[in-house]
Amino acid sequence: MNKKCISPIIAVVLLITITLTAASLLRVWYFSEQQESQERTSGLIDKKIQETEEEIDIESYDTNGTLYLRNTGLTTINTDSIEVYEDGAPVSGYTFSTSTLYSGDILAIWNLTLTIGKTYRITTEVGYTEIFEYNVGNVFLYSDDENIFNNGDSTTITAITTDNFGNRVGGIGIQFQTTLGTFSESGTSTYTTSTNPSGEATATLVSGTETGRAKISALAGNYTSMTSVNIEYWWDPSWTKRKKITIQENSGNDLTDYQVKFTIAYDSDMQPNYEDLRFIDSDHNELSYWIEDDTADPATIWVKVLSIPMSSTTTIYMYYGNALASSNSDPDATFVFFDSFENDTVGNEPSKWTFGPCTAYFGGSGDGNQKADKHEVISNAGLSGNEVATPYGNNSLSLGSISAANNQDEYTGEYESQRFDLPKNAKIEYWIALYDNSLDVGEDGMYIEVMDSSDIQIVGDRWDGGYFGNSNGNTSMDDSFTVSSASSYPNVYIQFGMWGNDNNNDEGKMQIDFVRVRSYIYPEPTYTIESEVSFT
Repeated sequence: MNKKCISPIIAVVLLITITLTAASLLRVWYFSEQQESQERTSGLIDKKIQETEEEIDIESYDTNGTLYLRNTGLTTINTDSIEVYEDGAPVSGYTFSTSTLYSGDILAIWNLTLTIGKTYRITTEVGYTEIFEYNVGNVFLYSDDENIFNNGDSTTITAITTDNFGNRVGGIGIQFQTTLGTFSESGTSTYTTSTNPSGEATATLVSGTETGRAKISALAGNYTSMTSVNIEYWWDPSWTKRKKITIQENSGNDLTDYQVKFTIAYDSDMQPNYEDLRFIDSDHNELSYWIEDDTADPATIWVKVLSIPMSSTTTIYMYYGNALASSNSDPDATFVFFDSFENDTVGNEPSKWTFGPCTAYFGGSGDGNQKADKHEVISNAGLSGNEVATPYGNNSLSLGSISAANNQDEYTGEYESQRFDLPKNAKIEYWIALYDNSLDVGEDGMYIEVMDSSDIQIVGDRWDGGYFGNSNGNTSMDDSFTVSSASSYPNVYIQFGMWGNDNNNDEGKMQIDFVRVRSYIYPEPTYTIESEVSFT
């Protein structure tokens, strides 16, 4: 039986045919897929280019109701295709500055009022969307004054609110807070209000008794701004003016209860006789003071300063500007000892002195008789004999006259002051008038001295007959002597008197006035007075 077989040649031909057919089909599929891929990529690129060509950005906004857009794309946009939405709802009533927005140009959308807290969406014809939230962009805070005083002084605090385009915007809730003082509008440390159409809100900060730095904040939306006001000490708001006085210590010693002499020019804000002056130190202590002559301009005023550190400075303040104040000028509170005899009755003994037998340190061994024919307070208006008018007020203390005979020491007696504690560095100042009728050198004289608690002289002066050249004489002068020791002297006193040793009935008289004892060291403190400051 004969079998039919495919020859090898035919098989090869068939295999080649099948392979070529498959390759052709594969080639067709490959080129088809490549074309579709290119088309897809080209479409994406075209879409991206189209989106880029039609981009818009928010440029700015003014509170007059105009929003500005810039075409940052490459193609022209028909503005009729632009729509505005507020919180998803379409907005109407706005108009455009142009119908066609070219690339790079700015479009003004008029009559578009934005509301704080709202979200806005702007679309174009190709569906591009610009979304933004209109809100508070910042709050700024400042005070009219960087420094105020305690006890009721005030300053205005201003907050300014802006939107996120930098425009001032009103109607924004503001909460003020302070760490010191209160707001007059609320009476507390917090105050809530809203900004006016200009974007401003104010609060009046009123100080209390506290001093220090008040930290003030204003909260608007999510923004907080802070400022601060320094609250300084002001002694009493009834006194509306003050000047700062800086005192320099020059001797290299710590000074305590030191009487500093000031020359104060009259200021029109002061009372005519300086009655409203007050002196307050940096620890808020009211200081004692004394005005030498309340009609003078400038006036000499002594102030007892409690402490001045060595080679350093201390600060006090001079207050004035109170038309209802009465004078606190007090020499007794200011000096260690003081007497001008102005408060004594003419013809009587002085209140701060005692007349008695002479214990004169300068004298001899006389009988101690009280020979003075006059020992009393006298007045400039009633002088007699060789008495001299005092330049300090109207009154002085008189002692005289001496009458010595029978070759023995005769004393007029003497005056002794009230007791006081003498500082280790002190000065005793006084005005004295002396008169003699041929007192003899070395035999007759007058004296003034400071005695300790054991009646021992600490310091003193004497004027014997030789002072006047053994002839009639009459003189008056301001005089003083100083004390400098390692410690103070408790319970001391001043005494003055006269003595004589003759048989010629010699005569002498003394007057004394304006006696004051104060702390003293050389060189004395100096000072500078700064400009006037007002309590508003």
